[in-house]
Formats: sequence, C-alpha cells, structure tokens
Amino acid sequence: MARECLDSLSNYINWLRIDLIALRQYALVNICLSWLTSRSEQLGKQAARCLAGLAGRKGGEAGERRPLLGLFGEHVLYQLCQAIKYSMLSEQRELARYLVEVLVGMGHQLNYLWTEKTFADKPATLGIYLNAVYELLFVVENRLYSHEAVQILNLLAQNEMARADPPDLLITTLVMREL
Repeated sequence: MARECLDSLSNYINWLRIDLIALRQYALVNICLSWLTSRSEQLGKQAARCLAGLAGRKGGEAGERRPLLGLFGEHVLYQLCQAIKYSMLSEQRELARYLVEVLVGMGHQLNYLWTEKTFADKPATLGIYLNAVYELLFVVENRLYSHEAVQILNLLAQNEMARADPPDLLITTLVMREL
C-alpha cells in the first residue's frame, strides 16, 4: 500500500501546491526521509524518487518556490547524507541516483532563488549541503556522481550570492575538507 501511494505521489508531486508540502513542518518530506533507508528497497527508491521530483520542481515565481528551502533544514540534509552513504554501502544504485537528483535539484532551486532580486537569504545549512556535494565529488567513487557534483559547484560558484561572503564559502568548504 505504501509503495503504491509513494508511486502516485512521485508522479504527481509537481501538481501539489507547495504550501501543502510545507504543511505541518514538512511532514510529507519527513515521511519520505524515514523510508529512504527502509528494508524494502522499493520503498526507499520510491521515497527518493518523490523527493527528487519535489526538489526538481520548476515554474512559478520565487515566492512560490521559497518553501523549498525547507529541504535545506539540518535534519533533512543529515538524513540525505545518511541515505547516500547507505545506498552506496548496500549497492542500491537506483536509490543513489535519485538521491543525487535531490541534491542537484536543491542546487538549482537555490540558484534560481538567488537570481531573484527579492531574495537575498542564504540557508544556514549551506555548509552541510556543500559537504554532501563534496561527498559525491571525492568520497563516492562514481564518475557520474562526481560529474553531477562538479555541475552543482559550478552553478553555485557562478552566482554572486554564493561568492558574497568573505571568505568564499564554496572554496572554504572544499579546502577545509582537504585538511
């Protein structure tokens, strides 16, 4: 039953109003996160597919997309990092692919919001997000995921908001991880 619900939700997630997704402190996102490391490989894959669809939403104005910053919550990012590690250890390639899509979609949402004149905020957890991207770039030994991570970093590095803080958060994150 849960698998069928997640399958339907992942197909129609773009049709839901964003305020319904943000309802009750992102209850829908938290449910999907709890299933990412489920014993049922199919449930985890469907939950990741649902989150990927949510993170990759297009259309609408910046005000409509702003609630997607809830994906940058510390709890959400921690769960995503744990699920990526789990998927690599258990060799669930399809789950890993959807989780990478979630991170890529989050990067695109952030970049879109930063290009809007009315939006000047940075998520407090940007460093955690960049660490997750770093994990894909250097820790996970898969060229496809490394390529995706490079694209995210390029996208963010070209944006004025990402470069606004001295010292540059992108460079600092990468340098600190190498030490």
